[in-house]
Amino acid sequence: MRGEFDAWVMPERFVSPGYRAQQDTVESRLNVPLELSTSAVAPFVRVATAPLFAIFSGFAPGPGVIEELIERTLSRRM
Repeated sequence: MRGEFDAWVMPERFVSPGYRAQQDTVESRLNVPLELSTSAVAPFVRVATAPLFAIFSGFAPGPGVIEELIERTLSRRM
């Protein structure tokens, strides 16, 4: 079942309606250094999630949005 895009980490964040998945699955792979600091995670998350966002009619959050979501997730402020 294809779903609609939503920001579950920050439910108060507005996401324009209508971004529905155009396919049921997507794969993404990348290598992340083990010694990577949490402050350097955002670029890797951006690369890893790009194929996922692409199936939602090309939706792409800005870098600041990804960084904020990562920070909230890692600090458990969801």
